[in-house]
Amino acid sequence: MEFNVTGPERQDRYHRLLFNRDNLKFLRQAINELLDIFHSVLENDFEYGSYFSHIDILNRLDEVELNHWSDIRKRFIEDDFHGYKNENFTDDEMKDPAKLMLDFINHLCKMKEAISIKIEQKHQELIQAEEKVEEYREKSQDVYQSMIEERQKTSQKLLEAARMQAKLDYTQSLLDEKSEKIAELQRCSTASLWEKEKEKILKDANDNIDDKMKLQKMKHEMTGTCRAPEDVDKLKREIYMKDKDISHLECELYEQQKLFVGMLAGLRTDINILSEKFYDEKSMQRDPQFVTLVKAAEKVFNGASEGNLKQTKMLLPPHYTFHDKDVNLKRVRRLSRVSELPKLIPPIEEVQNRTTISNGNDRLQSSLPVVAENPVIIDPKTGTLNGIIYLKYFSHMSRKFVLDHWTKFKDFDRNGDLSLDLEEVIILLKDLHCDYTVDQIEEAMSEVDRDNNHCLDFYEYLLVVEKINRKTGNAKLFKQGLSKQKNSEVSKTCVLQ
Repeated sequence: MEFNVTGPERQDRYHRLLFNRDNLKFLRQAINELLDIFHSVLENDFEYGSYFSHIDILNRLDEVELNHWSDIRKRFIEDDFHGYKNENFTDDEMKDPAKLMLDFINHLCKMKEAISIKIEQKHQELIQAEEKVEEYREKSQDVYQSMIEERQKTSQKLLEAARMQAKLDYTQSLLDEKSEKIAELQRCSTASLWEKEKEKILKDANDNIDDKMKLQKMKHEMTGTCRAPEDVDKLKREIYMKDKDISHLECELYEQQKLFVGMLAGLRTDINILSEKFYDEKSMQRDPQFVTLVKAAEKVFNGASEGNLKQTKMLLPPHYTFHDKDVNLKRVRRLSRVSELPKLIPPIEEVQNRTTISNGNDRLQSSLPVVAENPVIIDPKTGTLNGIIYLKYFSHMSRKFVLDHWTKFKDFDRNGDLSLDLEEVIILLKDLHCDYTVDQIEEAMSEVDRDNNHCLDFYEYLLVVEKINRKTGNAKLFKQGLSKQKNSEVSKTCVLQ
């Protein structure tokens, strides 16, 4: 029996070996089982899944090796009779289907061995990875514990800050209450001085009339006649004309009251109509400040209609009853002739926000502090427009314009503190392709920074927009505007949007 054969003889042996029905069936079963294992490795979760571990794969490979592939290797690859391991193939043998089939079987054997080695290596890598994960887990536990301790310290500091803020708010409320009381006392003091001056004038007038009556009586007694003197007749005529003046003035006052009540009724109607524009469809309610304004207008209207404004003012806030400017008095035509106009009492100078502290011979005068606080144009929680404040400060801007700017303001507010600091303003200007120095930007911010916190809230932000549009500010940024920077055009629409 020859072993080292080549050429057609070896091809004939390959054909008789491979194209045998039993051998092909045996090869198909072995190849299918091996490919099933490869498919399981590719399709199913490995190691951390719910199907199998690397031990399962290795066991299946060993089982296939024992049942099929050890025998295949001996019969088809390593057998000396067929001479596959001798190589030295001719060109015809290289193209022969039987030889190609043996090449495929040989590669599958090598693949099985390579997969076994790779699975073992991957298992070792996973073990190392688990060790690193455990190490990182321990480190993360330490970091987490330190974070908890730091958070506890921060919570303590925040709690202490909240307590201090509560004390500060309480002190501020007390200060505001005392300031209102002082202002009320000042108004009451001014009113009481006017009342005293009025009483003094009336008393002097009555004393003067009494003196005249006494003189007339003494003159009548001295003449000894029962006939009424001419002076008494003149005095009666004057009293009659004064009564007519009083009646005429009462009618004029009644007409003025009717006119005032009619104006108040119209103003109340306009306020009700205006409040409907600030109706919130989500909450199905009107703006709370408009509701308060409508109630106040209703109280003033009822008080004026009933002629009871003196009691009505006690139900209204202090700013409804305080007026620190002189008013122009319009003379009402009298029926009688007046020889001379009465002299008006000079206004009493009010001393506002001053308190004098006496201690022996020393006197200390100090001003009550004024807390600067910008108005809230938009509620930051609900995003709704505060109608009254908006109409008071920015009525020349449309509601859509203000709401659009509120959206832009929140976009540039990176830290969400409802204000733009210097860094955020610089980013805003760079976004608009504007080139200004830090000093110029700080100059512009200082000009509109009403509360002196070195930041721009939304109210101050709208002031910036207004100054840029009108170029009315003193800062270089406001005077120059944002229309041209770095030889590029930036339209006002771009600036405002």
